[in-house]
Amino acid sequence: MPFIHFSTTKKLNPSQKALLATGIAECVTLLPGKPPARTMIRIDDGCDIFRGGEVTDCAFMETIFRNPVPHESQKTYIEALYALFQRDLNLEISQVYFAMNSLETWGSRGTLH
Repeated sequence: MPFIHFSTTKKLNPSQKALLATGIAECVTLLPGKPPARTMIRIDDGCDIFRGGEVTDCAFMETIFRNPVPHESQKTYIEALYALFQRDLNLEISQVYFAMNSLETWGSRGTLH
């Protein structure tokens, strides 16, 4: 069950956020063993993200998941997300950054796994 946190300086309306969440969930299918139906996605829009001391159009996305995912699958996932953000948010590749974090433990269903 990945947790995805997407932050962008762009302001999005509720339907844009819903469409973006659907697109991100579709990209999760590229990560083996990570079901999109159980993926949690948080979208923060209109954020003040500073680069070079100034707010600039950009985005940062962190994906946190339990158990390792093959490097090639992560690469395919990120490349699909770049295409999604270019198409739907008009963000260029140089404006988007990612972090992929694999955890050994995960709390859910009342216990630590």
